[in-house]
Amino acid sequence: MSKTLKKLLENGKTSLAVSYLKGFEKGETEIDRETLVSALKNPDPKVKYHAVKGAYKRLSEESFKELLKEAFGMEVESSPVEFQFPVVNGNGGEIAKGIALLVDKKQGGKVSQVEELTGKGVLAFFDREFSGDSFQAPLGYALLYRELPENLLLSGKLSGEEFSANHLKEKEEIARKEGKILIGKGNIRKLGEFLKDEKTEIPFLIGTGEKESLSQPFELLCRTVNFEPVKGYLDEELLIFPLPATLPHSESWLPLFKNFRKRILEIKDRIPFSFSLHLALKTPITFSFGAGIVIGTGKLPIAVYHFENEKYHRVIDLTEDSRQIKRRRRELRYVEIVSETGKETDTAVVALQVASHEMRRKGEELAERFNSDFFYIHAPELKGGVPLSENWTEIVAELYEAMNRVYDRGYRKFHLIMSIPNPIAFALGMAVGNYWDIEVWSYFKELKDYKPVFNAGEIPNI
Repeated sequence: MSKTLKKLLENGKTSLAVSYLKGFEKGETEIDRETLVSALKNPDPKVKYHAVKGAYKRLSEESFKELLKEAFGMEVESSPVEFQFPVVNGNGGEIAKGIALLVDKKQGGKVSQVEELTGKGVLAFFDREFSGDSFQAPLGYALLYRELPENLLLSGKLSGEEFSANHLKEKEEIARKEGKILIGKGNIRKLGEFLKDEKTEIPFLIGTGEKESLSQPFELLCRTVNFEPVKGYLDEELLIFPLPATLPHSESWLPLFKNFRKRILEIKDRIPFSFSLHLALKTPITFSFGAGIVIGTGKLPIAVYHFENEKYHRVIDLTEDSRQIKRRRRELRYVEIVSETGKETDTAVVALQVASHEMRRKGEELAERFNSDFFYIHAPELKGGVPLSENWTEIVAELYEAMNRVYDRGYRKFHLIMSIPNPIAFALGMAVGNYWDIEVWSYFKELKDYKPVFNAGEIPNI
């Protein structure tokens, strides 16, 4: 049988030779040592690749090492590792595969940067021909940390521990078609250590204004959570969600929430292990409420932070049980409900107040405008602000309970205005979700008035 392969190689029939080697890998054919050595020395990269792949799958570790020593005159110092990377070609692109080992002699050339990174000689085999150096990052990662998580691909030329890929958009599209996410820049060791350690507390900042103005609070949040951003993978580009300095008052905010949802799903796709999101907000409270609707309960562990005295404080922790804010309460310790009803309507205006900005008068004005019933839900003891010592999670739960009591009266449509702290607004949005027809109104300083900005029932969640 080996004679067949030998003849194919001698006659340059590499496609048939590759098919034969694939059969050897599956145990369908046998190949003697001499012919395997010839295949490993063959100039065609596909032949080399399938020869080494079949050899390490079929031979004992000792026999495999001896085979490579005979073929290349090198001592093998690691077990083989497989890796993948995108390559751009005239047809758009494809995924290339490789097998690599550490050896006792350095090869130089295109693997020299990988040899510098590992401190060892590198022997690499590829299943096709390609140009460029973007194989170096996935090769270096594979030799240092073995296999990447299945959902990730690497591409980039190495410079020390740093890497960066060219043709990035094309390669991202190749990865997307394979259901994977491409990392095209970063630091090999920081990426590898993060994935190895499975750091589970991920900071996330939503804020209005230019991204540069959000860098400092994001850095503070990172220190609070004890998280070091991983460039090109989990860094400011992904973990800061910037909003316009002034949100629009003449159009719906629904597109912003759709983009926010897309960002959260991208983070979830990138991280191959369970994690919790540690969230800080520098946004209008109405946006925080809508962002909470996007997250919902039971989908992603969340902790919400409040900025006070130059520090971030974790005031709402839903990392273990996000549904605690949805459980009904028989008694309300913080919250009172004042109702003005009797208009025989299916519409209600609800004003929430757990902060100093007075909401009752505006709520009554809206009720008159819509000829609707009015409910003023407030926390009399907390209108000067919510101390850090209070139970913010319970305040959220009581506000949700109060809104449920209004809903249970049979109203079909709600208009909502709020004066509550940002973390409470976000968590309340999580609890309320997108099940009710709630028109949310936001205050605009430039107008000195409220405008409707979105309907809670239209916001998609994750």
